[in-house]
This record gives sequence, C-alpha cells and structure tokens, in this order.
Amino acid sequence: MFMLAALAVIGLSAGGCTILGFFAAAVPRSVDAEYKGLAGEKVAVMVWADRGLRIDFEHLQLDTANAIQSNLLAKTNESSLKNTTFPWEPRSVVRFQKEHPEFEGMSVTEYAHRISGITRLIFVEVGYFSTRSGTAVQLMRGEMMVNVKVLEVKPGKSTVIYEKQNLQVSFPERSPEGVLDVPEAVIYNGTIKAMARSIAELFYPHVIED
Repeated sequence: MFMLAALAVIGLSAGGCTILGFFAAAVPRSVDAEYKGLAGEKVAVMVWADRGLRIDFEHLQLDTANAIQSNLLAKTNESSLKNTTFPWEPRSVVRFQKEHPEFEGMSVTEYAHRISGITRLIFVEVGYFSTRSGTAVQLMRGEMMVNVKVLEVKPGKSTVIYEKQNLQVSFPERSPEGVLDVPEAVIYNGTIKAMARSIAELFYPHVIED
C-alpha cells in the first residue's frame, strides 16, 4: 500500500503536471459582478433592435427584456442586487419605445430620463441576431451580439456609467456548425435565454466552468 501511494506521488510529480492542469481547468471558478451599482436602485430594462430585426423577429425586444429582468429578479438576494426594484414591466418599456418613434435616431442619453420612476436603465442594443447557421441553409444555429449600457437617470439628465461592448452568445454552444431537425422556436428561445443570462451575470457574482 505504501509503495502504491509513493508511486502515485511520483507519477503526479513527474508527469502529473498535465493531469493536475486538467483537473484545475475542470474546476468551476467564481466570477464577481462587473457592475455592482444596481443595489437599492429602481431599474428598467430596455432593448433596442433596428427595424430589420424587428420585422424578422417581432417580439425580440420584449422577449429579451423579459428574460433579462427575470434573471435579475431571481438574484435579488445577492448583495449587488439588494433592494433593487423594477417599477416597469418590459412590455411597458416596449410600449414607451413604440409611442416615441422619434427616439430611433437619438442617443439613449437624450431620452432615458423621460421614463418616470427609475434611477437606472439597463439599455441593450442588439447588433446581430440570427437563428440560422451561416454554413448551410438547412442547419439551425442561434447567434446574438449586443452592447450593454447602464445609465444613471436623474430628473432631466441621463448618463452612461457602465458599458460592455460586443457581448456574444451562440446556441447550441457546442455545435459550431449548427444542428438539423430542431424547430426555429427552440433556437430562438435558447439564444435569447443564453444572452439574457450573460447580461444578467454582469450584475451579480456567478460560477463558470472553463
């Protein structure tokens, strides 16, 4: 028994660096929130997409905003989201956007303060969204890229205080070429869910596996 233990130790010492590296890589690691300023704030979530995307995916803004807000609401026990409230449902924010088409050509800092009752706005700008693979027309693969901003909202003034550029997800994550015989609705919902989680995780500690 002693000899076996000694051999095991020698094995780990001599050729075991690779083995140890493998196990270290497989261990989940904790990642802190990138932005911790939502605690105690009144927050709204707004998603912007250009007209072409809104034509192809009518509910993209609402579905994405709903998924982000749901993720954040589920984590209000975290210190970075302690006492964070959401006065507006995403559908109300989308209605606000539809009622003000003049905002299309404006910076969000010019109108965020017109949303009453909030002190922070999470603004998500969708730069790209697709449910089909670029390698073959019959393959399905979700891809989404966004820019995320947090605005401090005060009476008559909105200021960007945090920004994350080019946040990207794909779905299914481990099928780079795409998948066959999967309904487009599954790809659509899976892509939005993956992006919503990635966005929400900017605001609370979480665990990832390398």
